[in-house]
Amino acid sequence: LCGLVEYGRKKGMKWWTCAQIYRWEMLRRSVAARFSKANELILQAEKPLYDATILFLKPQDGSNAITIDGRGMKTTQHAWYGFSFDSLTLDLEGEVEVSIH
Repeated sequence: LCGLVEYGRKKGMKWWTCAQIYRWEMLRRSVAARFSKANELILQAEKPLYDATILFLKPQDGSNAITIDGRGMKTTQHAWYGFSFDSLTLDLEGEVEVSIH
């Protein structure tokens, strides 16, 4: 097992302790989302959550323009299980307004 862990580290794999995984899971689950308008939602993070990745399902007829607190964001495109997504990674702290156009 030690050899496998060392091999993973050499390949750039990150290893977390159970405590780190638990802390990340609790932070992730503490983020609440509510819609303020048809194309806007508010994310509320009780505690700071750094490097959070958010996925947005893309419409069939094109891509989304996404703004966070009024700033245009560059997204990365992904496809999983036949669906296309725009994703972005950001730090969440307090209330964050997300607009999708």
